Amino acid sequence: MRDHNTSKATHYPGKSRHVSPGFYQLNTDAALSSDQGKLGYGAIIKDWSGRVVAGLFIPATSNFQHLMAEALTLRASLVWCHHIKIPLAFIETDSRILVDRICG
Repeated sequence: MRDHNTSKATHYPGKSRHVSPGFYQLNTDAALSSDQGKLGYGAIIKDWSGRVVAGLFIPATSNFQHLMAEALTLRASLVWCHHIKIPLAFIETDSRILVDRICG
């Protein structure tokens, strides 16, 4: 059984993972419109059966680079999960560069 205080960050979009009952998977993504100066933070939470149980979208204005937008999206999503007390087993993002920077 996975320790509830540890989560694994991955970059394997679309690949299914086994999540133990009572734990969840967080998927995050950022959407940028540089010419309009707009940013959208997005996240969904899936339960152990793969069912989407919650979603989050936060519109914002900014001129961030893509990596910073992905990092801010991940941060906002983790804060959200912390506040609603979601025990995460996996965190997935489509930004391999972000995962590499976080995991070293």
